[in-house]
Amino acid sequence: MNGTAVLITGSGAHLDVITPDGEKFPSGVLLSERLYQLCGIDKPENPWDLQDASETYQERYSSDKLIQIIKKQLIVGHVQEEHRELYSCKWQRVYTTNYDETPQISTSKNMDTLVPVTLKTPRRENDLEDNLCIYINGYIGRLSTKTFNDEFKLTGKSYLTAVSLEESEWGAVFAEDMETADCIVIMGLS
Repeated sequence: MNGTAVLITGSGAHLDVITPDGEKFPSGVLLSERLYQLCGIDKPENPWDLQDASETYQERYSSDKLIQIIKKQLIVGHVQEEHRELYSCKWQRVYTTNYDETPQISTSKNMDTLVPVTLKTPRRENDLEDNLCIYINGYIGRLSTKTFNDEFKLTGKSYLTAVSLEESEWGAVFAEDMETADCIVIMGLS
């Protein structure tokens, strides 16, 4: 790649990531199942619905406990060579609906480590010259009680209150990237 293609990833692109405990990294469906299990719910109505599972966990425990469990569940222990190859390509820009640090860890040995940007990150004059990974739903590295509802899309409330791609300064960048890219590669997005 020569920097004229855009990469968009979803949870399916990180299925082979391993947690520090040696467990399989959770997809949205697996994370939903884990949250329901932690709530003692064996057969939820919508077992694949991460938004509902998150709200259920939040109601049963608290927002702080939900933040703690999400941070614990989404720690990247080991990435595969395919992740290093994917994210180390010279992309015009990388966009992801994931929350985790797989893009940064995959490029950490390179000179061009992907810089995480959320939809709330203010634009700077020369920031498009950087090797950016734009987190559409929020970035685990910035998850806190302060960012939980306005930057991190997980619960129904956060989806209603968090800034959308279209509303953010990065929406114009995304629209321009979609027009100017020679190729758009989508991986693991359903």
